Amino acid sequence: IWLRALKRQAVRRGTRLLQPGSGKIHNRFEAKIYLMTKNEGGREKPLTPTYQPQVFSKTWDMPCRMKFPQGKDLIMPGEDLTVTFVLHRRMLLEKGQRFQIRDAKSTIGSGVVTGLLSDLSDKEIEEMWE
Repeated sequence: IWLRALKRQAVRRGTRLLQPGSGKIHNRFEAKIYLMTKNEGGREKPLTPTYQPQVFSKTWDMPCRMKFPQGKDLIMPGEDLTVTFVLHRRMLLEKGQRFQIRDAKSTIGSGVVTGLLSDLSDKEIEEMWE
C-alpha cells in the first residue's frame, strides 16, 4: 500500500492500518487462558506470580506481567482460568482477540481477551518492571 507523506521510519513492526478512531490501544486486559500440559508441548512446571511470559497476537509480541485471581499462587499446566495481563507498552487490543503465550522458543498456552481494563500510567508500569 502506498500512503502519501508517510515515511518508512513511521511504520514499525505491529503497525496496523485502520480507519481513524476505530481502534484503541491498551496496556491492561483480562483474558481467559489455557496452559498446555507437557504432553501437549507446554511447560512441565507451574507459573508463579513473578513469571513474565511473551504474548504474541496478530502483528505484535510483547513481554507482560500476569496478575493471578485472588487466592491463586500457582497456575498448573492443563489449567483453564481468567487472569489479568499488564503489557510493557500499549498495544492495539479488541475484545475477543486471540493470542499465544510463549516461553523462550515454545508456545505454552493460548488465550482470548475477555475484557479491556483501564490503563496503568507509565510510572506504574515502570515500577512494576523494576
